[in-house]
Order: sequence, then structure tokens, then C-alpha cells
Amino acid sequence: MGPGERELLLTAYLYLGDVDAAAPLYIDMLDNPAERNEMLLWAQKDRRLEPMPGIAGYRRTFDAMVARPDVQAALQKHGRVLEWDIYLGLE
Repeated sequence: MGPGERELLLTAYLYLGDVDAAAPLYIDMLDNPAERNEMLLWAQKDRRLEPMPGIAGYRRTFDAMVARPDVQAALQKHGRVLEWDIYLGLE
């Protein structure tokens, strides 16, 4: 499975609300140098617009996944998560 396919699978897990399936895949993608930068970008915290109903569940699942200790350890191993008080539009 290529990087684009793995990103699509991760997105599907997040939309389904399956944190337990998403977290190991996200960690594996962080461990892969070809996918790491994109996964670190996903974790950055910028000012967000009020979510539309279709993405609200996805955001809750993503936030729950990132809060897991195993995901936090992987993020700290490969980079850091910054908080921006501006809207970067990275979603």
C-alpha cells in the first residue's frame, strides 16, 4: 500500500470514529520518513473555523487519537506540535 492509499485509509478510520485502528497507522506513518512531514502537519494546531457537521466527528476522533499516550510519544520522537493563533487552512 502506497503513501496516498495509507493516508486515505487513515482518513476513513477517522471519519468512522475508529481511534483504535487509526492510531497504529498514524504512528507507523510518523515512523516512515516519506510520510512523516505530512503527518506532522496534520497534528499542528491552528485557529480553526467552526466545523461543518460532516467534519465535526472527524475532528473529535483525530483529537482523541492525538491525545493517546502512544501517539504523543511518536509525535515527540519525530517532531513537535505547535499552536498557532492564526488560521492556516491546513485542513
